[in-house]
Amino acid sequence: MKTPESSYLPLDLDEALRVFDRLQLEGGDLGARYWEKIADLVKDADSYRVRALSAEMKLERIRALVSY
Repeated sequence: MKTPESSYLPLDLDEALRVFDRLQLEGGDLGARYWEKIADLVKDADSYRVRALSAEMKLERIRALVSY
């Protein structure tokens, strides 16, 4: 079984966010708002991923303590 520590690979979102910025500039008013929201969703998803992995690691530590 993979541990949370071994499954965490930090994501570099810089390139994706640059593409979203470019698409915002090319998209006009409605397109810009759309790509801005997509960029926000991607950033939020990464933040939630990090929080979930942290919670999983804490849970594994608690399980290890309880099992002894």
